[in-house]
Amino acid sequence: KSLDKEIEQNYIYKVVDIYDSLYMSSLKRNIELDVLEVNSHAIFLSAQSNLIYKDYLNYCQYRANETPNDQIKEILGKIKIYCLRLALILHIAEKGTDVKKDNEVDDKTVFKVA
Repeated sequence: KSLDKEIEQNYIYKVVDIYDSLYMSSLKRNIELDVLEVNSHAIFLSAQSNLIYKDYLNYCQYRANETPNDQIKEILGKIKIYCLRLALILHIAEKGTDVKKDNEVDDKTVFKVA
């Protein structure tokens, strides 16, 4: 089925709004030099999320060591970073773009991707 064009366009606008909000909040103006500088905000895994992610990494490492298939080993190596990327995407989708307030990915989010 095809999507209603209005719904599709609203979705695109929302994604662009999120991107713009994150981008603009990552910049600050240096008045003395009259330039924009990066004002990054770190997002971390919570303590519980970090434990879950480390268990997941150990499992991926175990699977990579046990398989004779080199393609599977390569995929498992990439999955490690994809897990973090997807957790970050879900965190932003759920909590919004105020990363100063919500700067930790919780365990529920990591469970969704691991």
